[in-house]
Amino acid sequence: ATLTIELWKSVDAVVTQLGAQIDTGVAMSAGDTLSLKASGTTIEVFVNGVSKGTRTDSAISAAGRFHIRCSDETMRFDNLSGGAV
Repeated sequence: ATLTIELWKSVDAVVTQLGAQIDTGVAMSAGDTLSLKASGTTIEVFVNGVSKGTRTDSAISAAGRFHIRCSDETMRFDNLSGGAV
């Protein structure tokens, strides 16, 4: 199965999905990379360095925290990092 991504926001304890799922078209395997780039109001999803889709939201335009949730029992995350781009 290919990886689908859902982007969500939480503002004042209200959780909202940002647009539809992003179907990456990629069946992830060991060594693959998933990354997000947030710039202003745009969030872009990359798999192995290739852009797979964007979502925009004007409610969040400054630095903050992120949360990762995975519903696939076989996926693992390591080497997580964040910082200015």
